[in-house]
Amino acid sequence: MASVSLQEFTQLLQAWSRGDSSALQKLTALIYKGLHSLAHHYLGYENSGLNLQTGALVNEAYHRLVSKWLRMLCRGFNTAALGRPPQGYYGDTPVLPVRSPEINNWDLALMKQFKLWSEASSLQFRSEFYNAFNHSQFSYVDTNVWFDQTGQQVNSTFGQINGARSARVIQLSLRLQF
Repeated sequence: MASVSLQEFTQLLQAWSRGDSSALQKLTALIYKGLHSLAHHYLGYENSGLNLQTGALVNEAYHRLVSKWLRMLCRGFNTAALGRPPQGYYGDTPVLPVRSPEINNWDLALMKQFKLWSEASSLQFRSEFYNAFNHSQFSYVDTNVWFDQTGQQVNSTFGQINGARSARVIQLSLRLQF
């Protein structure tokens, strides 16, 4: 946020409210850079023995601040968070910085048994609903980072959700017992 004026930031917010997705991407990058500089500044005051990394702190703050629907609108996670470290430096990204998409799956089964002409005979109607509320079940986020010689990220699907689990499945059955 330091590299853009308040007026430019307001214009980006207005462009995003009109549906400009490129403005949203610029805003996301600006907010992330601002969070990173704040984290770096405040971690400078902390105890030197503290095992807290700037990248991990910013990634956690980003996930808490940006709503789920906004993250899914752009990408599965903020791709600006990862970059190629300088020669001879391993970077400060944690081992598993990317969270998998959530699973929200509800399976339901309903059954009704009808008595027929005798006590021993019955007709059973059963319905089974897998993923009953048809919630989107994303299954794969591309986390492969590829850099060219200049340090630019070249994987065009990096951070995108590239797979989904199956949609709602409904099974109906009748069982005659006699």
